Amino acid sequence: MRQNLVFRLLAVVAVLSMARAAIAQSPSPRAPAVRLTVSPEWGYRVFRDFEPSSSDKRYNAPGIPGVGVRLELYPLALASPAIAVAKDLGMTGGYSRAFGLTSRDIDTDSTIETQWYQFAFGVRYRMLGGASPFALGLNLGIQRWVFDFETVPSSRPVAIGRYTLLPVGADVRYAWGSFSLFADGRFLLPLTVSPLGNREPSGARLGGSLALGAALGFLRVLEVELRAAYTVLYLSLPAVGGRPDKSGTVLDQYLVLSAGATFVY
Repeated sequence: MRQNLVFRLLAVVAVLSMARAAIAQSPSPRAPAVRLTVSPEWGYRVFRDFEPSSSDKRYNAPGIPGVGVRLELYPLALASPAIAVAKDLGMTGGYSRAFGLTSRDIDTDSTIETQWYQFAFGVRYRMLGGASPFALGLNLGIQRWVFDFETVPSSRPVAIGRYTLLPVGADVRYAWGSFSLFADGRFLLPLTVSPLGNREPSGARLGGSLALGAALGFLRVLEVELRAAYTVLYLSLPAVGGRPDKSGTVLDQYLVLSAGATFVY
């Protein structure tokens, strides 16, 4: 009787030891290799040209519908086994466009077809993530941002916005189970800026963007998210020719709200 009890205890210990070893040797959950987000959007623009000796020039675009796509791809994370460091180096891309956007030319009292779109590509290094609830990434890329008119107004073409931007920044995410909060902040360096009226922007030019949102995961391969992204660009304009003015300044602001779905693999 006593020997049977000892054998049973030894058997239980052996089973528990094997189970513990199997758990210790099992791989940690793999970080996603693909994230593809598709979202309807609602966009706003507020443009202000501040001049020291004349009235400010203004342009507003309220509540414009559109659609956006964002992609993160980590090709070496798909390898088996994944390469330790390179698996966290990924490529990013994005595209969005507004629909049905028109502007009113107050000089001719006519409607002008207007376009607003942006596309970007870059690289992202995933510093933290995987099994950790806290994720951190570093981003570097190039972005083309366009807000322009199909027919340029003859007397007030100041609110044209054609920018080539260099975004540099970081993003963070923290998850509680299937629910997560995220933020993405970037410094924007304008590499090229279109002329505003008859003046070329000179002097200081800089910008920034900040996105905040929340996501809820389903079945480990699908997330739904709510996201708000704010972008601001600051430009300096030379003084108007023939006037002893100080330089003018431009503040070009955008707000994009979106509700999207993300495929995760």
